[in-house]
Formats: sequence, structure tokens, C-alpha cells
Amino acid sequence: MDVVVFGATGKIGRTIVEELVARDHQVTGVTRSGTATGALPESVELLSGDMTDPGRVSEVARGRRA
Repeated sequence: MDVVVFGATGKIGRTIVEELVARDHQVTGVTRSGTATGALPESVELLSGDMTDPGRVSEVARGRRA
């Protein structure tokens, strides 16, 4: 499954990302800055975005498949 996680570097988001990667899902992490202050798994694509911006949410989600 191809999953987008907003807040991927937060306390809960990071845990969710790590669990998804461990279960062999393709993960795109989204942070406001587009950077990670701590290490995320290498396979995670990291993008910048704000979940309160509907246009950006749509843009990030476009083309993802379940």
C-alpha cells in the first residue's frame, strides 16, 4: 500500500511511519519544512506540506494508490 503520513516526524507520526515501513508499505512522509530532525527509514520519501492546505494535500495524494 502507498501511504502518505502528514506530521511524519512528530512523536506519533514517526511511530506510524516506522510501523508502516516494517510492514513493507511504501511511505511518503510530509512535514511543514520537508526535512526530518531525526532519522526516518531510508525508504521514506519526504515532502514539505501543511495538512491545513487542501490544495497541497490533494497534490501530495494525487497518484497514490491503495
